[in-house]
Amino acid sequence: MSSSRKTVLIVGLLAFATGGHAFIQSRLSGGKALYVSKLEPGERVRDLASLEVVDLKDGTSSTLLTGSACEAIVVFASVCPFCHEAAVKEARRGDGLAVPTVWVSDTDDPGAREFRELVHKDSRVVFQPDIKKVLAIQAVPAVVLIRNGEEVLDVWPYRGNDKPERFEKLCTSSVAS
Repeated sequence: MSSSRKTVLIVGLLAFATGGHAFIQSRLSGGKALYVSKLEPGERVRDLASLEVVDLKDGTSSTLLTGSACEAIVVFASVCPFCHEAAVKEARRGDGLAVPTVWVSDTDDPGAREFRELVHKDSRVVFQPDIKKVLAIQAVPAVVLIRNGEEVLDVWPYRGNDKPERFEKLCTSSVAS
């Protein structure tokens, strides 16, 4: 088989898989808009700052958040093509990240460990088996913007190329509880 036919086949399979994924998600959501998390802006997630994680680069344990006033948590799956795309887009940012960012997988597998090479050099990549439950994640990649270690500022599908102004505006705004 020629390389151009292989390329067409691979692109076709990816398009089919992406379309199938969208169709399944649409059916699961009952045709309503699909939200990446059930969390709402202003909600508080207790003990989030002290949640234990394992760094997928060196295997060391640490806490999920670093203690900064505003931080981004990106929940991903190593088999998710949208997650890969977001990671690559994030890595292309030459100006750095607007806030400390941690990518979290609920599985510790070779694919998740390889994400360390995909994301921006300033991002951390960690494993936490209960992260989807803790943050009520329904779809990935999802970014949860957190203020003061527990207050949810916003949640949205992460694309990796979000403008720094979006993060800064949310981090400095007041959220109605």
